[in-house]
Amino acid sequence: MPAPTAALDKESSAETPPEAAPRRKLVVPLIIGAAIVVGGSVGALVLGPRVARARSLARDSTSAGVRTEKAAADHGAAPADAPVHMIENLVLNPAGSGGARFLLASVGLQTTSAVANELVIKRDVEARDVVLAILGGKRVEELAEISNRDRFRVELKNALDSLLGPGVVRRIYFPQFVIQ
Repeated sequence: MPAPTAALDKESSAETPPEAAPRRKLVVPLIIGAAIVVGGSVGALVLGPRVARARSLARDSTSAGVRTEKAAADHGAAPADAPVHMIENLVLNPAGSGGARFLLASVGLQTTSAVANELVIKRDVEARDVVLAILGGKRVEELAEISNRDRFRVELKNALDSLLGPGVVRRIYFPQFVIQ
């Protein structure tokens, strides 16, 4: 009887290695596949948004620059690097307010060139006086109406053109306009 047991042991030991070998062959590709899936997922979640944002910013800056230049050419506006002289912190009492109300404003004067900007800087006191006179002649109701700001810009530009000469001031901005 010992002989058949030895034969069975040899057969069972002979069968075990063939079963283990296919499992080992499957483990390595499964580990590699899992690593690829995990690596791809992490890459998509971490690097994907960064790449998309970079492409979007590049596309937006290029198209925005083209739109800005085209809009400036279409409307005769100055380029974005045209000098702007700021007349800041003007405080005045509107007409008819009896001193009970006031306007705090800053006005940006975009000039046509650096030479024109130097002229505005030299005549800053006179330009301030013109702005104060025009805005000070408006009633609180007029100043409070946002749609009137374009009309104020036209009036200011005409007055500044007569003071400084035509073509010195190109655009007028109101970065601060507070009525109290």
